[in-house]
Amino acid sequence: MPSKSRRGSRAVDIAQRPTSLQELTVVSKPRERNVLPQTRKLKRCLRSAAAHHGNQSTDSASCHVPMTPKQAGALVETLRCWVQERDDLRALALVGSWARDSAKPSSDLDLVIVANDPEAYRFPSTWLCSIAFAETAFEVDRYEICAYGNVWSCHIYSKSEAEVELTFAAPVWAKIDPMDPGTRVVVADAFRAIVDKDGVLGRLVAAVCARSEGLID
Repeated sequence: MPSKSRRGSRAVDIAQRPTSLQELTVVSKPRERNVLPQTRKLKRCLRSAAAHHGNQSTDSASCHVPMTPKQAGALVETLRCWVQERDDLRALALVGSWARDSAKPSSDLDLVIVANDPEAYRFPSTWLCSIAFAETAFEVDRYEICAYGNVWSCHIYSKSEAEVELTFAAPVWAKIDPMDPGTRVVVADAFRAIVDKDGVLGRLVAAVCARSEGLID
């Protein structure tokens, strides 16, 4: 996701990842790895879902398999349904290279979720299993949490090393007066509203376009 400076070194964290599915882990601080008590249950749940949908599970190291446009579209639709069903999640947007139609084989799928209480989603072990990833052939292997100022992201990796980044933001992130500079950069770069229950994303896009065209200061 553009315009974000990650705290700590991601390269160090990637190098320290296990090559097999030992545990689903959370990185809550730079260079610190915590295994949550709930992750064993989550792992069983995800494996069960994968088996139900005919996906083969393996604990061996896997090579990178690019995310296809078909899979990306299926993931966006799955997340659209998930956000739509939850009253506390108010909006969903696709951002970055997939929104710009310039995704490369190594590109991750970036989405922003506007939540009434983003902190309620700080621990993916409490909600990750409720997303039907298995229906999209995206077999979850592990996840990481990274903070970016007023927002934070859950980086979800599949066994094939494809990545989905879900950035959780409070409604104030989409405020237009005043508008957060970081929000403006993200929207101006590439932005597609997928779910917009309160119309905040529509107003945000209109405001960014107006400023880009010099109609307002």
